[in-house]
Amino acid sequence: MHLKTLVGAVLATNLRRPSRLVRILVGQVRGIAGFPDADGVISSPYGTMDFPSTMLHETFFEQISRFELRLALECSDTHRTYTFRQLRKSANALAASCQNKLKLGRGDVLAAYIPNLPEYPVLFLAASLCGAIITTVNSGYRHAEVARQIDASDAKVIFTTIALYPVVRMALNSLKRERPIVIIKDHEQQYIPEGTINYFEFTDPSSCGDLQKTSATHDDVYVLPFSSGTTGLPKGVQLMHRNMVANMLQVCHAKDKFGLKPSSYETVLGLLPMFHIYGITAITLTSLCSGATIITMPRFDPFVFLDLIAHRKVTTLYLVPPLILFLTNHPIVKSEYLRNVRLVINGASPIGESDMAKLHAKAQHLVLGQGYGMTETSPVVLIFNENTSHKRGGTGIPVVSTKVKVVDIDTQQAVKANTPGELWVKGPQVMKGYLNNPTATESTFHDGWFKTGDLCYYDEEGVFFIEDRLKDMIKVKGFQVAPAELEELLRMHPKIEDAAVIGIGNQKKGEVPKAFVVVRHGEKATEEEIKNYVKGKVAEYKQLDGGVVFVKSIPKSPSGKILKTQLKSM
Repeated sequence: MHLKTLVGAVLATNLRRPSRLVRILVGQVRGIAGFPDADGVISSPYGTMDFPSTMLHETFFEQISRFELRLALECSDTHRTYTFRQLRKSANALAASCQNKLKLGRGDVLAAYIPNLPEYPVLFLAASLCGAIITTVNSGYRHAEVARQIDASDAKVIFTTIALYPVVRMALNSLKRERPIVIIKDHEQQYIPEGTINYFEFTDPSSCGDLQKTSATHDDVYVLPFSSGTTGLPKGVQLMHRNMVANMLQVCHAKDKFGLKPSSYETVLGLLPMFHIYGITAITLTSLCSGATIITMPRFDPFVFLDLIAHRKVTTLYLVPPLILFLTNHPIVKSEYLRNVRLVINGASPIGESDMAKLHAKAQHLVLGQGYGMTETSPVVLIFNENTSHKRGGTGIPVVSTKVKVVDIDTQQAVKANTPGELWVKGPQVMKGYLNNPTATESTFHDGWFKTGDLCYYDEEGVFFIEDRLKDMIKVKGFQVAPAELEELLRMHPKIEDAAVIGIGNQKKGEVPKAFVVVRHGEKATEEEIKNYVKGKVAEYKQLDGGVVFVKSIPKSPSGKILKTQLKSM
């Protein structure tokens, strides 16, 4: 495997579809009263816990008060560091400046369009302190995608970097609007564009003013990531403070079952993207709550990656399949690099058991685990613990205070063990709904249950196995790609009359988009021309790596629905 094939591939993570593991940790759930109950509902074997009715910053600051002088964050690129005390003070300063200088308050939206930097959790905490909403923008997005999210979220201020500023500028120009742009510099001498705000001057405590207590509550929307869910164009997912607090504590509880207690002095490599809910909740916030030190990596470099693991004595790795393949197959990776690592969690696309076996053979002391979740569930629903090690391919058991059931697709009735059906979820981590989209929200819930759109089954011990997605979403390196978004883009091409997009299998990426195109009468187009058109308008993982096929017509049902099953057989 060439190193260059890995660059960028690691910026992909989503818990919705599991990998097959060699050494998986599954909770012991035998003997649970009423498992499943008369309605087919399976409750967490850990029972329930009381969650505080607080905003996220309140719970977070209470949790980290034990670690004031410990190192919380360090940037592998800029070498900026924050102790837990400095993290809290920086968040307070940023929140005060947002209130006093930008008049940001309850319900206002700030957009974070930055790579993994130690300032990312500062932004999250400051938004909570202000009572504001933070929308996280994929740092790989192009200007049209950024513009769409700024517009849909009605962001009042944008935080970005020098490198990404031109994209923000183009996005705002296309929207014909102005917004304050706060620049996080890489180093002191770096020039920032005229008319923008220097983040470090903006957060200088001497000029921030007093922080006013917000009127927002734990029922307010707090995080607004955009996800395609199970189908359609990206939608704003409304996660309340109560959702985020609950899932943060649910994951902390699960990590405690792994033996990762605050006294462990855990060191985590913060490589997976913080703009993704998995990166910020399941990795960043929960790790910090446990007193861990996070070494942030704004971009992937294989040599830096290995050097950090070895010399910073990283204890926990959150990985995606390309990184697992790198660790197992590349000749530069030696066993000694992993000598301090105790826990490896894969939360992305499927990976073969043989690949995980190679990783285990290279470092037999490793504990390998996995979880399942969605943006709409903040994200974690299922996760493994330490009691059983024989469930290969499983996705785990419900986290504390979570109920799930598997429902027959046709009858909508709960099914028994080892019977496939759609996974439905109830728990404090489930979203409020989709932003300004009551139709999508209504279709996603049934009698208080969130319908995940994923096909699964559970065995006699209550361990879940995710089999497939029910809809047509394409999973590229862990990222969800909405065919509708690419189809709409293709139809905007002057030479294209109609288009359809499906996902096809790819050994390195899981799936890649493949387009079927109908060219307008009298026009001619080439595959390269269409690929280049898409390439300039969307993120790398959305590009048509599966190719372009020219057809006379797109097969559709009488109602106009694209018959993608037919396309897959063409």
